[in-house]
Amino acid sequence: MWAPKATPADVQTRMVEEARKAIQTDEAKAIWSAQGAEFPNLTGAQFDAFIKTELRKWSQVVKASGAKLD
Repeated sequence: MWAPKATPADVQTRMVEEARKAIQTDEAKAIWSAQGAEFPNLTGAQFDAFIKTELRKWSQVVKASGAKLD
């Protein structure tokens, strides 16, 4: 989940809380599980580090594959 850089901390906290509530529903868990996925429990700096790592990793894969946007 992303928000503009200037989003107040209390709004960011509320967004995270509401997202966590939503993913704890049986329906959400079933959807994620059916796709073989787990909802990451990362916020703030942990999430930022995860995204940066994923971007580096997958940009290398795309570059090595020679894939191009049409």
